[in-house]
Amino acid sequence: MKIIHTADFHFREKDYFEIKKCVDFIVDYAFKNPPDLFVISGDITDSRFLDLDTRSSRAIFTIVNQMLDLAPVAIVCGTYSHEGKSPLALRSCRGRFPILVSDLPEQYGYVSGQDDVDVFRGEWMTLEEIQRDDFVPSFIISQIPQPTKQYFVNQLSILDTDKAISTAMDSIFTSFGSVVDEFDSIPHIVNGHGQIGGAFISETQQLIGVDIEVSKAQLMSLNADLVCYGHIHKAQAMGDGIFYAGSPTRMNHGETEDKGFYEHTIYGITDSYGKYISINPDLRSNFIKTPAIYLHNAKLDNTKDGCHAPGVDIMDTIKMICDVVSIDHDEWGIKITITAWQDEAKNINQAEIERVVLDLGAERVKVSIIRKPRETVRSEKVLEADTLPDKLIAMAEMRGETVQESILEKARMVEAG
Repeated sequence: MKIIHTADFHFREKDYFEIKKCVDFIVDYAFKNPPDLFVISGDITDSRFLDLDTRSSRAIFTIVNQMLDLAPVAIVCGTYSHEGKSPLALRSCRGRFPILVSDLPEQYGYVSGQDDVDVFRGEWMTLEEIQRDDFVPSFIISQIPQPTKQYFVNQLSILDTDKAISTAMDSIFTSFGSVVDEFDSIPHIVNGHGQIGGAFISETQQLIGVDIEVSKAQLMSLNADLVCYGHIHKAQAMGDGIFYAGSPTRMNHGETEDKGFYEHTIYGITDSYGKYISINPDLRSNFIKTPAIYLHNAKLDNTKDGCHAPGVDIMDTIKMICDVVSIDHDEWGIKITITAWQDEAKNINQAEIERVVLDLGAERVKVSIIRKPRETVRSEKVLEADTLPDKLIAMAEMRGETVQESILEKARMVEAG
């Protein structure tokens, strides 16, 4: 069984072309290497207020429809501040295969079917329906949207405390795992969104609010053959069949890690109808890179000695940085942060820097200037001085004066008590 696992598209209008390029790459790969299931682990949009009548919204529906022509699709709602329950609108998407979108924890089995050679009529069914009607599912999926305190208060009527929520998560995972045990030799996939203890985040990723964290031990109680998660933008294999797909694009300057998606394969023995008889514990996972633009983060401090090589001005330094970046990357952007003295900052032409960098081949450029008052730095020297005479000397330097030796001698006597 082959699964394509992706997450964290974060569709937004300002980066529409870059995001669509990378997500289209995933779909194109799938057309050449058809999967048995698409797993999208949340945060499809960057804002729950994304207008339906935008090119980003239209692209999302088109992409999901294309996926549904290849395989069933399972989606969980991600971070509420990003997409809220907007993914539920994707339940209206249509293709040769069905779609499953969950905003609450739930378990489904996929029962495959076929009317004729070309038209598939598979169906997502609850495990209770499958047991009642004596169906044999092709695989089982446990959907775990990002847990929120509001959800647990409203749905489980428990106290709004992290300890109570952790207990509730234990109950959900254990019950899901015990139910799956009744379906021997059927592949079990978990699709979730949230923070897993021990995961590494991208250097510049900002996690909004306080996340409710789940542990690897809790996830392993689900007795799954594969755990697919979203929310962390850094793709990673956490061991024991637990994976973050990461984001297919770079969300911020400084996210230097590879971007892409996972292709997982669960091996086993099937009967003549394609149903699993037994599952081989060997799970093979390949990380496929997307053509995400490289975003470089350059910081120049013009207030420190040695910021530039002798005889080289700030523009020449920026050109040298861009030349190095362009050698290794066909598509790249750069964020340049310049720290300068407040009285010298007016001499830095941001528009000229942006024009030069774009001419050097950058797809995007952002220039920020941090203005540093000289008085603040001078005051710091006074505070950093260890002795009273040293402080007097530092204060005099601020005023362009010289301290008489007799005054310094009296300062030494005062300090000596």
